[in-house]
Amino acid sequence: MKRINRQKVPFIKGLGNIEQTESWIDSEMNELPGICFIGRSNVGKSSLINALFGNKIAKVSQTPGKTREINLFLAEILDQETGESKKFWLIDLPGYGYAKASKEIIKKWQNLMNYFFDKAPKSLLMVSMRDSRHTNQDSDEIFMEYLKSYKRNFITAFNKFDKLKTQKERIKLKRFTEEMKKSNPHQMFKVSAERRDNLSDIENFISEYIWNF
Repeated sequence: MKRINRQKVPFIKGLGNIEQTESWIDSEMNELPGICFIGRSNVGKSSLINALFGNKIAKVSQTPGKTREINLFLAEILDQETGESKKFWLIDLPGYGYAKASKEIIKKWQNLMNYFFDKAPKSLLMVSMRDSRHTNQDSDEIFMEYLKSYKRNFITAFNKFDKLKTQKERIKLKRFTEEMKKSNPHQMFKVSAERRDNLSDIENFISEYIWNF
């Protein structure tokens, strides 16, 4: 059984501009595989990272859009049977779609993300996060087209699945994911970072992806 080692996920550094990102990609990034988490501000990205990787490594802010750097952590997959391990980059990307952000901040985010998605290794796995209650927000659709334009490997994690209280809400999400899979065939996960619902499914996927890299 392969699992994320929640005891060893140190923060390495934050990348706040293109120069820092270029230096890291050229000198360090290509040595290891990586997983990126990205989503709309307030989608619960930091909460999901903490639920999967432990130790409250990502700061959960009450202020949407506060994370403005590419935050890098060094994570590890551990084979519990053999004791073997494999390291990889855990990358927390700044959230998008925060309406109150200034034009200057939005432009800086766009420039940094354009460079990152263009230059980072194609093997990097993107975890695109969405809110299970609000599946088709414009910012999510725009980002999906953006992601496709860079031909990136990605999966979608629908967070806050526990907030769907009625059968009608769950059917609506099911229909949306079925339609989404027709146009963008890929793995999708319905999870709750808060209640830890279905986290083992996405952890298994990440573990196998990294191990077989």
